[in-house]
Amino acid sequence: MNNSSFTTSMKKPWAGIRRAWRNTWLSSLLVLSSAWGALACGPADYSFHYFNLFVPEWIFGEEYSPAFYTTDGYYSIWSEPDYKRANLEAWKALIGQQVEAPVLERILYNTYPEGLYDIERADLVREHLYKGGAGGAKAEAVKRYLLLALEMERLADRPVDSWGYGGQERMPQQEAQLLIGRIQEAMKREKVGELKDRYAFQLIKAYRYSGQPDLARAAYERHFATQDKLGLIGYWAMDHYAGLLLQDGQNGAGYYHFLKVFRDAPSRRHSAYYSLNIGTAADWDATYKRCKKKEDKALLHFIRGTKDGVLALEDMRAIFSLVGNHEWLKIVMSREINKLESDNLEYYSEQPIQDLMAKAKAGESLLKNADYDEYVGELLKFANTALINNPGDGFWLVAKGYLEFLSGQLDNAALTLERAKGLEKPFYRIQAEVLLAIQLLQAEEPLTVAQENLMAEQVVEIFEDERTQLYTDRNNQEFILDLLAARKEADGDALLARMLRREEFSTYRISPELSQIEDLLARVEADDFTLLELLALKHFVGNASPWYTFKVDRATAMGEIRGAVLEAKARVLMRDPARLAEASAIFEALPASFDFPLAHNPFNSSLNDCVHCGSNTNARQTRNEFVRKLAEIYEIAMQTGSATDYYLLGNAYYNMTYFGPAYYVMNYYRSGSSFDGFTDCSVALGFYQAAMEAAPDLELGAKACFMAAKAEQNNYILQRAANQPADEYWWGKWEISTWPESEGYYEDYLQEIARDGHRSYFEKLTAQYATTDFYKQAVRECSYLYYFVSN
Repeated sequence: MNNSSFTTSMKKPWAGIRRAWRNTWLSSLLVLSSAWGALACGPADYSFHYFNLFVPEWIFGEEYSPAFYTTDGYYSIWSEPDYKRANLEAWKALIGQQVEAPVLERILYNTYPEGLYDIERADLVREHLYKGGAGGAKAEAVKRYLLLALEMERLADRPVDSWGYGGQERMPQQEAQLLIGRIQEAMKREKVGELKDRYAFQLIKAYRYSGQPDLARAAYERHFATQDKLGLIGYWAMDHYAGLLLQDGQNGAGYYHFLKVFRDAPSRRHSAYYSLNIGTAADWDATYKRCKKKEDKALLHFIRGTKDGVLALEDMRAIFSLVGNHEWLKIVMSREINKLESDNLEYYSEQPIQDLMAKAKAGESLLKNADYDEYVGELLKFANTALINNPGDGFWLVAKGYLEFLSGQLDNAALTLERAKGLEKPFYRIQAEVLLAIQLLQAEEPLTVAQENLMAEQVVEIFEDERTQLYTDRNNQEFILDLLAARKEADGDALLARMLRREEFSTYRISPELSQIEDLLARVEADDFTLLELLALKHFVGNASPWYTFKVDRATAMGEIRGAVLEAKARVLMRDPARLAEASAIFEALPASFDFPLAHNPFNSSLNDCVHCGSNTNARQTRNEFVRKLAEIYEIAMQTGSATDYYLLGNAYYNMTYFGPAYYVMNYYRSGSSFDGFTDCSVALGFYQAAMEAAPDLELGAKACFMAAKAEQNNYILQRAANQPADEYWWGKWEISTWPESEGYYEDYLQEIARDGHRSYFEKLTAQYATTDFYKQAVRECSYLYYFVSN
């Protein structure tokens, strides 16, 4: 291959391509440096990619999955300590039936199997590796090697603990030389061929990591280069040798040896793949010339074509001409499609889904960036050629259809995909999801019942989402659901649209309006559900039962959902004391499973709030019993004007807000970083004011006034938090625990809260109730009041 084809692939994909396209994809190409060469490990892309309707994991096996653009960078089968357990199985074959497998695994990988946590690995080698302590010359030879290999870890692993946590230190050079001598002697004495290879491997590493690369290369050439057929350890040694060649400036030879490691040693593919980071035309030519077989040349193109920043069309053409319709070719095409998807189908904020639908309606390309259009056209031509040459291949059919979809040719894409019958399941899934996307993008009339029923079944089937999690780490399922949501929103069904956008009842019920709950309840109590509504409701309430079971026994399932919505309605009704009787009736009518015991007595008051303190009552009452009692007290207070009953109502409504220990009666959860749910202390404040006005003595008036001051302060904090500038951190500024560290905060706070009229009850408490025993106790125990009085 000449230099022109290298530069075409790496720098100038074709004439006329837009500069923006080149800048986008090619900015990170020439990243090879001497440092990477010395380490024999190239850079990896650890970003995560989204919006992939074209799912390579559905089509291909895991063997080449780390090269997929959809790969999670935090996990790679190639980077497992012993991919495919090749090393473990080699040791088992060498040792035979006598080996204790868990012990061997602990020795090799420093794992912690059951019962072996406290035994040092060296002791395991000496005493526990063989069943029944079996021995013999071979067993002793194995033990000698493993013990020496454990010592080598200090040199070969080279961990340096820069954080001071007591990590392993680098082995001193003098000690390393002594270790090298012991490895050489052991290698001379060793009679078992597999162990001799392993000693040679350790010798290469020892030379390399002690800063003697020339001796390391010579050791490889002396022991492994002359072998007709390399085994596992031979390729592990070759991986080091390839890096040493790069370090010596022999780049063509180094890269070619990495290519052989990638081809023949899956357990070292991670190192070989990221080290095959060819950055110049000269290095490419030098490597390519060493590839005598078409398969090796094609593999080199495959590796380059799956690198970050590369436009892979020329590599695909080369693979096609060299080895035809190979899996490598399809993986590279998948990667190119996935790059286009990930960079162009984003719609959360940057490109709303409605913009995408508008593009489809106008017959425009679906790509967010028009600079990509030409490349899609070239990929589409290639896919069409491949399909013509391989008419029965489902991959090229769905690839062609999907590229037509991305380019906005929705009618052509539908024709391409619909003509395919009886596709294998992986291709059928892509075919079905893209056809569904096309249908939703082109739909102009409201979805019919039949369409919604079919689409619900497709969502479950295509994405194998039997428990309706409505989530995939590729975002393809969410993409379809967002299209469905946009369609339902256009049809005027805002509630179903919210559910299809994966809003959950657990979030919905935090701070709902009564009208929202009523709308939801009306939806739940309807009898004419489409399957799409049923699917959305199932996810909405967090029902994880199988879809088939849920459909068949929908009466039971909907009864549970109806109960949850009714319970939420009753909690909202409780916010209005006049509707307590309604709320109580709903609670009483629900199944017993919805009731729960209270850990706190909401009628109690406290000088200092302690939301997460333990139980403050010995009274045994459930939520339903408490609400029934609360409704009774409210009726009595309204009829008699009893100060005590007003005070108890004030306590209950204070303690059920976000700020009280019984918040769980009214709220489903309490955030530690935001004010959510029932937060308004105004209801409690009203009852405390009524209690003060009706109080028969100063002591009760003082208690009600103090609690009114707490409620007033909380309302001020809510007001401040709601109106705080977005760039100003406010959380905790008004908590007494922050005073020593908050320069001037509390002084400013006192002035602001008084100026805004939210310190009136502290003023009244000091002016009218200073002679009461309660006031004196409150000044001693409440730091807020103490500070107020003192200043």
